[in-house]
Amino acid sequence: MKDLELAKRQIDEMNSAIVIVKDGTIIYESKAKGITPLYTAYTTMKKAIEGATVVDRVTGRAAAMLGIGANIKQLHTKLLSERAIELLEASNVSYTYDVLTPYIKNRNKTDTCPVEKLSKGVTDVEVLVEKIKDFLEEMSK
Repeated sequence: MKDLELAKRQIDEMNSAIVIVKDGTIIYESKAKGITPLYTAYTTMKKAIEGATVVDRVTGRAAAMLGIGANIKQLHTKLLSERAIELLEASNVSYTYDVLTPYIKNRNKTDTCPVEKLSKGVTDVEVLVEKIKDFLEEMSK
């Protein structure tokens, strides 16, 4: 089974938030919400996810930057922001999506996602990683 098919099946059957597959093997999977799963994969196994296929439920600008920074091969997402497409178009990552939205909304659907906001204007993925780290630490207080 191809990596993309395996990841799509797994995300649906297991109700996961993200599934990362490489060479026919699921190398990372999480049910956690938000940027946390992709941030964790990026910071703990960046080399391992290089060349992998990622299937994610929601992909905004920050998630796209992390995927591009990790040199993933392929992305499929249920919901993709236009801000993420701008980055993906300029990268070597092939991507598909189910629904396109101008931006990712926060969990209350009242404003832009805070991680999408903090990625605005950031062009260096390592700067973004630090901003996400600070954001997640603040949220855990």
